Formats: sequence, structure tokens, C-alpha cells
Amino acid sequence: MSEAVYEAVPPQRRLKANDILVVNDGTYLMGRTAILSEHDTRIVLQSHFRVIRVLKPDVISPFLLLFLLGLDIVQEQIAAKSFRQGTISTLGSRLAEVGIPVPVSDSAKEDIAARVEGIVRRRAQARFEAMNARMCDEVENVMGKINRGHLGNL
Repeated sequence: MSEAVYEAVPPQRRLKANDILVVNDGTYLMGRTAILSEHDTRIVLQSHFRVIRVLKPDVISPFLLLFLLGLDIVQEQIAAKSFRQGTISTLGSRLAEVGIPVPVSDSAKEDIAARVEGIVRRRAQARFEAMNARMCDEVENVMGKINRGHLGNL
């Protein structure tokens, strides 16, 4: 997108690293999640996504929350709370009604968060390197000019 389009986004609506995106409308992708790296923040979303920002990472890690949102029991609730709106299914504002099972053990929470964070960081670094590969004294995007990557749980 152009710099002018991005600059038109109010600062309070700009995305940040570790924001979690949830597909809110659609059919088979509804409920799918992704977490933003520092390389992914200069984007503008349409209304088909919900953004979850962890305001107190000392209470719950965004990486733990990403993992928990992908659990079958959570995905089943999301599917059950969706409804048809014309030709497209939507979750509407019902995402807030989804119960998320948080482990009781602090060590389990820390272990899951650390493992997921490691996966996310390695993936973001690999993607950054692929998009900025130096070959024959030129910087090339080995992923292609258009990034057709899919958002997923990790």
C-alpha cells in the first residue's frame, strides 16, 4: 500500500508486533489465527478480521493465547457461535463469548508460550531472510514479488 494510505490510519488503529489476528467472517477460514511479527505491522485490515492485543503480557502471553485459540475446543466454540449473514458466515461480536481453557500451572503456561514464541520468531526470521536474500550482489525476494503466503495458527 502507499505511504499515504498507511498514514491515513489513525495511530490508535495501527497494528503492533504480537497482535493476534482472528478471521471473523468467511466459511472454512473463520477462527483461523495469526500473530504479527515486527515485519508485519504496516498493513491495513478490513472488517473481516478481529485484532486481539494482549495488554497485560505478564498475566497472559500473546503466544500462549495464540496457542489456546487454536485448540479444537476453542475452534469448535467459534464454529458453533457463527451465523449466516447473506452468503457469508460471520462470528460477529461473539468472539468475546468463547471460553478459553487456560492452564492452571504457571510452568505449563511458560513452557507453551516459550515454545510457540520460538516457532513464531524462527518463522518470521526465515520469512524476512527470504524476502531480503542477497544474491549476485542484489537483494532479491525469493518468495516472489507478491507474497501469497497464507495466515495460519503459526
